[in-house]
Amino acid sequence: MNEISMNETIPIDKNTKKKVFSAFIDMYFELLNFMKSKFEKHRDFNIFYQKNLLLKKTNIKLFIKTWHNSITTLYFNEIMKGDIQYFFNNVNTIVEAEYLKKYFNYFKEVYVTLDKTLIEYVINLVQKLTKLSFLYYKKE
Repeated sequence: MNEISMNETIPIDKNTKKKVFSAFIDMYFELLNFMKSKFEKHRDFNIFYQKNLLLKKTNIKLFIKTWHNSITTLYFNEIMKGDIQYFFNNVNTIVEAEYLKKYFNYFKEVYVTLDKTLIEYVINLVQKLTKLSFLYYKKE
C-alpha cells in the first residue's frame, strides 16, 4: 500500500469502499487466525475468537468501525511507524477494558518468543488494517 497520512483527502466510490471493507475483513481474520495459532492454549482467547466468528455472521461492520474508532483515529502515526514498543510501554493507558489488557499482556509474553519475520508479519497486518479502516471512513 502507498504511504498515506491522516490529513490526505482520498476520494472513494461505493465499489472501492466495498473492496476496502472486504479486504479489511479478510485481513482481520487472517490476524485473528495467526493469533489463535500462537495462543492455542489460552482459553480466554479461544472464547474471544469464537465470539468474533459469531459476530462476523451477525454484525460484520462492527469490526471495521471498532478498529477505526479504537485504533486508527487514536494511534495512526504510531502504527504506521511500526512502533510496537509504544504499545507495550503504554498498555495501561491505551487499553481500558481489563479483558483486553489480559489478551495484550499475554501477547507481550508470546511476542518475545516470535522470530523477527513473524513480528514483521503482524506489524504489517496491523498497518494494513489501520490503512484500510482509514480509507473506509475517509470523508471525500
